[in-house]
Amino acid sequence: MRSGTTDWLVYRQIFEELEYQCLPSNFNPETILDLGANVGYSSAYFLTRYPDAKVIAIEPDGDNFAALCENLKPYGNRASALHAAVWSKQDFLSLRTDHYRGGGAWAKQVRVDAEGSIAAFDIEALMRRFALPEISLVKMDIEGAEVEVFKGSLNWIDNIEVLVVELHDDSAFGSASRVVVPEMQRRGFESWTHGELTVFRRPQSV
Repeated sequence: MRSGTTDWLVYRQIFEELEYQCLPSNFNPETILDLGANVGYSSAYFLTRYPDAKVIAIEPDGDNFAALCENLKPYGNRASALHAAVWSKQDFLSLRTDHYRGGGAWAKQVRVDAEGSIAAFDIEALMRRFALPEISLVKMDIEGAEVEVFKGSLNWIDNIEVLVVELHDDSAFGSASRVVVPEMQRRGFESWTHGELTVFRRPQSV
């Protein structure tokens, strides 16, 4: 945990307030894609709660990514990390310099930049890169860029079981709720909210 940053706020949300405890009790994911992994606390929570799972953590901010790699070392080959961003298509991005929600290490936003150093991938490209035919759980907390992700191909949704997302309706990307919720409902996912999170689960066969 880095002093003088928002790391302690993220830690409190995940390990004290247990915000991801909202995931189904009868859910045992094998593969987890952590989009917007920050410094790795959410990944560490998933790896601890689901001891048979593997996590792929994606984080665009370089300083956050360095801390993420340190925090995931104890989990060995159960955890993989990629310094990149998730987007609607493969591209190059840079971090926005204006502050979102007060700024801080937990509120980094990205923008398209042909000279940017951050590689961007759509979710299907990430699935190909890591040889993932299916993903049990996609966790998405990407500061509004979920709107951009949902502008791209959405075939990946057919290959996931659960999406847990923090929907940002106050960012420069526009209202995420108006984009994400109807699409997931149209595809038949059940949904519920818990604090800042919205959980979508594919209906279970009896």
